Amino acid sequence: MSKPVLNQMTVGATIGDAITDHAFIIRRWLREWGFESEIYAEHIHPSLSKEVRSALTYRPGREEKTLILHHSTGSPLIDRLLELPVEFLMVYHNITPA
Repeated sequence: MSKPVLNQMTVGATIGDAITDHAFIIRRWLREWGFESEIYAEHIHPSLSKEVRSALTYRPGREEKTLILHHSTGSPLIDRLLELPVEFLMVYHNITPA
């Protein structure tokens, strides 16, 4: 029996970024719980190229029904994702004024 799959997508992945750090924590938890899980991003800092995959390579597998989407800013990536046969579990990251 294959493991369940729950991947994540974000526009950008960089060192010290709260969204990227959050995605890494979620990926660790998912893997501990028995899921296969990868992080995909449109823009990837070179130092993360072994940890984060290019959004252009993302293709949902046959059994993959849901994708975690870390949403923070507009991007053409979102339009492309909406064409895919998956549902989204959205994590909205916002900056609240003081």
